[in-house]
Amino acid sequence: MRLLLPLLTLACTAPATAQTLEQPDHWSGEGAFNASYTTGNTNETDFGLDLKAKHTGGLWTQSIEFSGDYGDENDVENERDLTATAHVERIFTPRWSGYFRGWWENNEF
Repeated sequence: MRLLLPLLTLACTAPATAQTLEQPDHWSGEGAFNASYTTGNTNETDFGLDLKAKHTGGLWTQSIEFSGDYGDENDVENERDLTATAHVERIFTPRWSGYFRGWWENNEF
C-alpha cells in the first residue's frame, strides 16, 4: 500500500508534466546558392549551396544541414567539399534531455 500511493500520484502527474514540456509543431529553414565565373589569365568557376531545416514538435527536435562547394580553374577541378549534419533531440524532463548528432564530410582537396 505504501508503494501504491506514490505510483498512483506519479501516474496522474506524468501526463501534466509531459504537456508542459511539449513544444508546438514548427518548421523553419533557410537556403543559399552562390555562383561565379571569372575570365582573364585564368577561367574560374565556383558554385556553392547551403540548406538548413529544423522541425520542433512535441518532445522532439530534428534538424539537418547540407553544404556543398565546387570550383574549377581552367577546366581543372580544384574544390569539391560536401558536408551533411543531422541532429535529433528528445526532452525527458525539465532537467534531462538526450540527443544524437551525426556528421559527414567529403573533401577531395
